[in-house]
Order: sequence, then C-alpha cells, then structure tokens
Amino acid sequence: MKGLVNACLQLGALVGALSCSAIGDALGRRKSIFLAGLLALIGQILQCPAFSLAQFIVGRVILGLGIGQLSVTVPVWQSESSSAGKRGRQVIAAGIFICVGFASSSWINFGLGKVSFQPIQWRIPLAIPILFSLVICFSIFALPESPRWLLNGLPRDNEHVRSEISRIQRSLEAVQGASLRDIFATVGGNLISIYTTAIFEDNLHLQGDLPQILAATSLTWKLLCSFIAFAAIDYLGRRVVFIVSGTGMSLCMVVMAVATSFPASNHAASIAAAVFIFMFNLCYPIGFLGGNFLYTAEIAPVHLRVAMSSISTANHWLWNFIITMITPVALSSIGWKYYIVLAVLSASVPLVVIPFFPETMNRNLELIDLVFREAATIWDIVPMARSLPKGDSRTEVESSGEKDAEIGRVEQREVA
Repeated sequence: MKGLVNACLQLGALVGALSCSAIGDALGRRKSIFLAGLLALIGQILQCPAFSLAQFIVGRVILGLGIGQLSVTVPVWQSESSSAGKRGRQVIAAGIFICVGFASSSWINFGLGKVSFQPIQWRIPLAIPILFSLVICFSIFALPESPRWLLNGLPRDNEHVRSEISRIQRSLEAVQGASLRDIFATVGGNLISIYTTAIFEDNLHLQGDLPQILAATSLTWKLLCSFIAFAAIDYLGRRVVFIVSGTGMSLCMVVMAVATSFPASNHAASIAAAVFIFMFNLCYPIGFLGGNFLYTAEIAPVHLRVAMSSISTANHWLWNFIITMITPVALSSIGWKYYIVLAVLSASVPLVVIPFFPETMNRNLELIDLVFREAATIWDIVPMARSLPKGDSRTEVESSGEKDAEIGRVEQREVA
C-alpha cells in the first residue's frame, strides 16, 4: 500500500506529461505552465484536508498531472528563452530547487514528527507546497513567452521574422535531439530520495530518531553536491558528467548490495551502507540533477520539441512509477539483490553515452543536426560531432532549400 500511495503521483505525472504533446504548442509555454500550476494547486488542496485514503489518492493523481506538465514545459521554456552561455546552468538551477524541496521536506517531517497531535504531523507538510503553486499561477504571466514559440509557424521569408530569427540565433543555439530520461528514471534516484528513511530503518535496522536524521542529512548533502553540477555542466560538458555520474552511481549500488547482504549485527557493514548512501547523493546530481532534462531540450527540433519532451518525460514518469511501486516489495523480498539490479541499470548510462550521445556544449547545434543527417552509421555520430568547431566564433548552418531544389544542401557562414 505504501508503494501504491507513493506511486500514484508518478502515474498522474505520466498522464500529465503525455497531455503536453496535445496542448503544449496550442497553449504556448506560459499558459501550459499556468495550467500545470493550477492542477498542482487543486491536487494539493484535495490532499491536505483528506479524511479518506480515496480522497488522498485522487489529490496525489491530480497533483501528479500538474507536476508532469511542469516537467515537460519548464525545461523547454527555459532552453528557448535562455542565452547559449547560460542555458545549462539555468536548467540545473531548477534541479537545485528540487533538491531544496527534498531536503527541506525531510527536515520539516522530522520536526513535525515530534508534535503530539498526529494530523499536524502530515497535514502541514502537505499544505506548505500550496504557497509555491500559488506563486507559479500568479507570476508566470509577468514573465516573457518563449520567442521561439511565438515565431513558430510564421512565414520564414517575412523580413521581420528573418531579422528576429537571426537575432535569436546569435543568443540561443538551436536544439536537436534525444533523451537520457528513460535511463535516468531507472538508476535508483527515487529509491534514495523517497525511501531513504525506510532503508535506514528496514535494511540497516537503525532505531529511534537516527533514521530520520540521517535521511534528512543525506538529502541536505545532496543539495550541497548539486552545486557541483551547476559548475560542471557548462565546463566539463554533458557527456563527461553523464559518464562520471552513471559510473559513480553503479559503484555505490554495488557497495550497497554487498553491505546490506551482511546480518544486521554487522556494525561495519551498516556504516559502509550508510556512507555509500551519501556517496550516491554525491554522484547522482552531478549528471542527473537536470542535465538529462537539458539534453532532451537541446536535441529536439523546434517543431517537435514539446512532443518529444512529452514522450520522453512520460517515459521518465512511467519508470519512476514502476520504481516507486516495486521498491517496498523488492526491499522486503529480495533485499540486497535489488541494489544489483539498480547497479546494472546505472552502469548502462556510460555504456550508452560513450558511443551514441554527441557533445552539445559549445557546439552549434545546427551543425549537430547536420552530423545526424550525414553520418553513414550511428557509430559515426560522436566522432563527427567531436570534430565540430567550438567557442564563441561558431558556424551557423542555414538551409538553402528555397533557393536550391537540392535537398540537404547547407550553407555555412561565420557569425561574428
């Protein structure tokens, strides 16, 4: 039942993410974000005063609808409205605020757990996020609409449109792509974030306040480590942070499997498991705090961006639903072997990134698109992308389709 109640939010988010493929481009970015904030607000209002499990679950599903729509629309809106040099850090900043939410909620839960009046212990933590949903609903229309969405569908030969496109291309790199979200959702992030207290209590057999204190401390540590991603995403590049993060998470899960395989009386093994929960919270945000969402938005073409983000984010929430649903059962039935499954999934990240995912940092992404079209095989994409020019003096690629009947011919010119 614990897994079902937790997972119903992910199920709602799955539906919410898929709905963006139908309404995202029709409503625009700001209206979509407003609708998502409104749905989240309705779900929170239903959850907070719930006097039955059915009402609570309905509230979580509606809240999930809003969260799913936000997880699709916000990264797209950020990537379309940010300059090329700031895009990575601005998307990562959103992930940092997610870590703030996890850390603060765990400390709030710990503090209110000391209150003798039981309804206050869980109703107040559910009421606090209402304030943030109100902020979204009341502030979003004070912010600018995505310039790319405004220009989408207008005739390209219009002089004003051509001028505006040229201006945007100097400040924003185009976006073309694929996604890591399907991998990200299966590497154990939800396990460590949602079930940390349960791991300390049920797997490591800690007692009293210690499990909650350690869980809250580990999530606070995760928040601090998230600033590594903020610094690294536009310095080391997307591929490096994905590879380092996936490798580190896999090693942490292997150690967790070994440590939790010993009897609870083995004090050293329990300490090792606790330490590597903290190590996991170091490795996870380096690559998957928001870099995976950024990469999705960077690789999708403008006219397919919302649809592709919608599908990939829906897949993300589907795997989150599965992980959240099965984790309590898996921990109680197969125990330490569950960490082996997650270790293998984490290890798949570098194995996929190294041969298939081209670097997008400091590359003109129209040229990346050209690489995808001209590569003879999928094995040629990464080497070809590696040879592309980098830096502020970049090559802008323009299709000469209207001037030439020959499809695929491109013209390159240096942009000052």
